[in-house]
Amino acid sequence: MDTLFLTGLTLALCTACLWALSPLCWASAGRRIGSLPVLYLRTWGASVILLGALALYLVVQPQARALPSAAQILWMSLSALAGLAIGDAFSYEAMVLLGPRRSTQAIVLAPVSAVAVGWLALGETLTVKALLGVVTVLIATSYAVTARPDLNSKEPGAVTARGVLYAAGGALAVGLGAVAARQAFLIGPLDVLVCTTIRMTSGAVMLLAVALLRGEVRATCRHVRDRWVLSRLMPGLLAGPVVGMICYVAALKYMESGLVSTVSSMSPLFILPMVSFRYQSRIGWRAVLATAAALAGVALICLR
Repeated sequence: MDTLFLTGLTLALCTACLWALSPLCWASAGRRIGSLPVLYLRTWGASVILLGALALYLVVQPQARALPSAAQILWMSLSALAGLAIGDAFSYEAMVLLGPRRSTQAIVLAPVSAVAVGWLALGETLTVKALLGVVTVLIATSYAVTARPDLNSKEPGAVTARGVLYAAGGALAVGLGAVAARQAFLIGPLDVLVCTTIRMTSGAVMLLAVALLRGEVRATCRHVRDRWVLSRLMPGLLAGPVVGMICYVAALKYMESGLVSTVSSMSPLFILPMVSFRYQSRIGWRAVLATAAALAGVALICLR
């Protein structure tokens, strides 16, 4: 196996593990203060941490000081708009409405949008195998999201049409974000931490503008004083948009966006035991099989 591919695969697997942990934190905080304040605090906090880390990194890695091209910055900004602003806004609301397990299972739709964009915008062709994969993902995901846990489960959330639409929209936007980020690396050399920081900071600026227009900045910042909320935000912040995002963007440097989206979408397999332990819930073998079938469909897409 090619070394660069193995590196990208390992990073994408790390992303899947970290992105299985963070939804539990976000959903818990979101049920208390709302999904939008969580999204604001998550993105602003991550951008501050990444900017601080980048300042130290540039001291020890002078070669990373080369500025990205205007085209690379544009692609990373578009990636932030699709994946961090629009995609995460939908996904966070889905976490509150559906619960972390169901909303995370819907993320397997992200590779479908990545493949669709490649087909429609970049001229890539879809084989019968890829089309079969798309259909498999859609059917299996629909079942996995709507599958009910046992009656004694303490798992939060419930299946609603609004929640499912938010989850699907968020997953599709995340796939678009992956395609845009991949384009930045294809243009020319680009440091992973620099790229991650640009992407996260772009998303933070966009969301800050939204918060200012809605007059929500002061009220959002007050939530930081709540120790209970902070105890949920910090672990999710480190696992998701900081370490997880660095792994995700680094994987895009070594693998195609469709493959990165595919491996990263394995989060449902990691979140099932976490949800079972956290909420004392038996998810059921049907939901497990549905999740596995969805991931098999994703594999068919990427083997096109």
